[in-house]
Amino acid sequence: AAAWLLSCVFVRTLEDRGLSRHARLAGPGALDSQRLFLQLAPSLNERDYLLTVFRELAGHPAARDLFDAEHSLVWKLSPSAGMAKELLALFRTPSADAPAFRFGQASTRFLGDLYQDLSEDVRKRYALLQTPDFVEAFILDRTLEPALARFGLDDTTVIDPTCGSGHFLLGAFDRLFERRLLAEPGVDRRVAATKALAAGYGADINPYAVAIARFRLTLAYLEKAGYARLADAPALPLKLVVADSLLHNPQRVQGE
Repeated sequence: AAAWLLSCVFVRTLEDRGLSRHARLAGPGALDSQRLFLQLAPSLNERDYLLTVFRELAGHPAARDLFDAEHSLVWKLSPSAGMAKELLALFRTPSADAPAFRFGQASTRFLGDLYQDLSEDVRKRYALLQTPDFVEAFILDRTLEPALARFGLDDTTVIDPTCGSGHFLLGAFDRLFERRLLAEPGVDRRVAATKALAAGYGADINPYAVAIARFRLTLAYLEKAGYARLADAPALPLKLVVADSLLHNPQRVQGE
């Protein structure tokens, strides 16, 4: 259920930011898209429509890690057609052309709030709490900045072993991108954004947290690289995995 809700939020965010060519879930033209789909395939239903929307987005290189079967849990288990219809109705309230829930704001911290509030049980089990901006800045000042001074921009990488919804990785991406622009005047912004993104690594035990972190980094990359459409962007060097960073592998020797 969480995977389906988050995937719909991802789609709506792309729509409200104008990164999608067509509205599929809500906004002007969304109902027309669904009507055409059901006319072409009258034996299918709202669940099939949503899966088709996810599959369409997974075909874009920059969104593959967000929506394809290897990364998204929507392909593992599906709701009933009736529940999929209710999910669509939620995002189209009070009307599909003018929905109440909008996702075009510049900040993506609301995604962290959503992840934190999806389940009270999960929030307590994993002690979920968004990192305040000043804490993020304080820690990056005392970790990333000394590393850059010691190793240089090209040899500095960042890993967050419990990345959650990606606050530290986003902060590091911003700093590495801006540092690249200063260090290499005239560098292509897309090159700078790609190198900054490739320098970040993250892991978290919660798959929904990793999905949100991937999405937030994707949005940040598209903005800094200057892509107006998701379809125009290349595959991104996102290096985030679902894993327990506290597990020890006896088959691998710990390095110095």
